[in-house]
Amino acid sequence: MTVSRRELEAKATSMFPKTIWQTYSTHEIPLVARPCVKSWARMNSDWTVKFQDDAEIAHFVTDYLGAKAGQLLRSLPLGVMQADFWRYAVLHKYGGVYADLDTVCRCPIEMWCSRPKGLLLGVENKSGVHFCQWAFASVPEHPVLETTINLLIARAERGIDTRRPHYVHYHTGPALWSDAIRLYLGLGTEAEAEKRDLDQPSAQDILQNAHLWQNTDVVLLSDTAFNGNLVAHLAASERWHGVTGYESWTANRFLV
Repeated sequence: MTVSRRELEAKATSMFPKTIWQTYSTHEIPLVARPCVKSWARMNSDWTVKFQDDAEIAHFVTDYLGAKAGQLLRSLPLGVMQADFWRYAVLHKYGGVYADLDTVCRCPIEMWCSRPKGLLLGVENKSGVHFCQWAFASVPEHPVLETTINLLIARAERGIDTRRPHYVHYHTGPALWSDAIRLYLGLGTEAEAEKRDLDQPSAQDILQNAHLWQNTDVVLLSDTAFNGNLVAHLAASERWHGVTGYESWTANRFLV
């Protein structure tokens, strides 16, 4: 589904705090990513782009959620997992838009949605299993973000088995995120969320059954929304390996 400019203009609204959140290991953003970062400021001139590096996200999580949460963040084995934890926490506190470093904003944020509040989500890809979390928007203190943080902490406290297939997805990534969204929509329990993804209604299933979400404050967009229509995702973990100055999110960070 392609959203026309006329449709976007008809939906234009100021709905979230006008802050765009991004992160990377340091403030030295690699050259290959700089056009991506600039696209967000260029398309949204009246929004503030805020950036935090590894040290800052650790400080923020500790300050906001407590020393135990900060220690847990540092113990997560991969940079992407630490960035996942931070994105949920920072939007829970402040709201706004989160965008991965390898995303390109192709349409002003204020044209993304017709709802004045809530949580704005896209379906991750054509397979439609998960909801996207490389770009999303939220008001402060949305319950989905609180549920996600609580699930993340609970799963980490039970131990992280890095031999488990897709352990990043399960512990901090799209699988965790999608579990929290299903719980908020009343589509299962926490015990059921522990099952394999195929045992749960997929993001695409939920999108296509509008009665499951249209009377809530969650707004769902199609699999094309954050895959080239509104936002382009460049999949840096696949495309930027070996690029000078780029450190993959799959790299270890500040382990304790």
